Amino acid sequence: MPTYNANRFVRTAVESILAQTFEDFEFIIVDDCSTDGSSEILRQYAERDRRIRVLTNTRNLDFVRSRNRGIAEAGGVFVANMDSDDVALPTRLAEQYASMTSNPAVGVCGAAVILIDENDCELGIRRYRADDRDLRARLFLFNPFAQPVTMIRRDVLDDTGPYNPDHILADDLDLWFRIGVKYRLANLQTPLLKYRVHRGSATGKRLSDMHRAAARVRAIARRDYGYRPSLVMRAGEMLASWTMVVPPEQRIAMFNWLRSRLS
Repeated sequence: MPTYNANRFVRTAVESILAQTFEDFEFIIVDDCSTDGSSEILRQYAERDRRIRVLTNTRNLDFVRSRNRGIAEAGGVFVANMDSDDVALPTRLAEQYASMTSNPAVGVCGAAVILIDENDCELGIRRYRADDRDLRARLFLFNPFAQPVTMIRRDVLDDTGPYNPDHILADDLDLWFRIGVKYRLANLQTPLLKYRVHRGSATGKRLSDMHRAAARVRAIARRDYGYRPSLVMRAGEMLASWTMVVPPEQRIAMFNWLRSRLS
């Protein structure tokens, strides 16, 4: 779990992992030079629970490189992602571990999420397609996984490589494409994480940067990884590019409308 200046939410995030029904895990937290007291909070938790390892960067890296540092230090068979402002539901690790163990061809497994706001009020449930074929098709429309609730096989990451910092803002999409070259993709339909939506976090500039990063990753997937999107998916990509002229709030609404009908 990478974290940076998340003292408002990090306690809840950490406690949600410590409360898992599946207890045999190591909890690696990478502190990216926090300055808001988060470091002291994490130190106290590490003193109380020996499963927690806190790694502190010597300089601010970014969330992608911090996540990769945690992956490099992990010794388990599976790597479960987590973000410092989200809340894992109690059976999250147990259900994903059982699914991955029963389906050895699956390289990455996600799940549905409960959307919450800054005050922990529930906003709804977001579900993603479960099957490999459906997930592959939707890689060219939107990200078909909720990144913080994904579990990945360690040997798959050793094979494909970790997140690519060159594709920041679409680094997870790039990894799903690379995993999909050799392994199957899957989502559980049960909500296993409360995914926090920050008010005002999606600025117009960030949305534009995210769109451009995703477009680059999809171009690489077609050119280098052998993916061939259908005509419907190509039309969806074109529609997404047209929405760049729409103001941010309307663009988000259009995107959510499309996702609700195709996810």
